[in-house]
Amino acid sequence: MALSVSNDNASSNLASLRFSHRDVEMTSLLLAILFLSTILSKSRKLSCYHCISQLPMEDISDEAQVALKTIVFGRYNVPPSHEFCHDSSAYEFPSVETQICEQTDKCVKLSVKEKELIFVMRGCESQLFNSNYAPSNEILCLPTSPSQCLCDTDLCNTSLFHSYFILIAVLGASFILN
Repeated sequence: MALSVSNDNASSNLASLRFSHRDVEMTSLLLAILFLSTILSKSRKLSCYHCISQLPMEDISDEAQVALKTIVFGRYNVPPSHEFCHDSSAYEFPSVETQICEQTDKCVKLSVKEKELIFVMRGCESQLFNSNYAPSNEILCLPTSPSQCLCDTDLCNTSLFHSYFILIAVLGASFILN
């Protein structure tokens, strides 16, 4: 038994399968980006901001300074201080030192606010906490104090909603391009 298809029917089927050149380019670009991001995310290490904010010590007694240093150095591998560590919206914030972590690690942002004072520490989870001290599961990532935020994308420990902003920006750009 032979199957025959008329030329008219075959032409109409091919016409319905045609894509514009722009559709093919856009699809190819999106697939290339997806492929590269998958490959790079699996092979790269994680990069996190690595700093501790500077506190004004002139108004704090010597005994209180010693107590604070004892607590901080007892629990944490203290990162380098930076005057803009506490303010990720500052123009100079990108000058904060970064730290390379294992891909399976997480970036951390610890913050405490008391009146006008803001204390922030950022780094890789596996390197920030001393081996005899583990992060508390009771302190959550909240806009209130104290706050402990964990995330797993490059330089995500800038603020609370950084990774959600990137996702929204990418989705918005894809709608604009269409």
